[in-house]
Amino acid sequence: MQIKVTISNQCDKKEFLNAVRINGLLKYNLNKTSGKLKEPDIEIIRIARNKDGTIIGGASGSTYLSSLELEVMWVNENYRGQNIASQLLKEIESEAKAAGCHLAHLPLILFKPQSSI
Repeated sequence: MQIKVTISNQCDKKEFLNAVRINGLLKYNLNKTSGKLKEPDIEIIRIARNKDGTIIGGASGSTYLSSLELEVMWVNENYRGQNIASQLLKEIESEAKAAGCHLAHLPLILFKPQSSI
């Protein structure tokens, strides 16, 4: 016996979020990771400061299901080439791994050259 369903776009974002992402997909994935995913949807921020306490770099990312998405990575030009970005990324990756993540997504950044008009 085939079950009759209706497919439509008639729902608001909150209803979709609660029914599909949280109570559907998230619960399913938490169960399938056998406890590896300890805490979903963590925002992770790390900053680097110079000896004067001025922020000279930072990175942020967030976890979803079993992956980390790196959203921001920046180091002041005067401090580049000193492995600061690597240290920031290592810290974020470490926290994401502790939360049960085993994948990382990096954003694709496209630069449009300035025209010479």
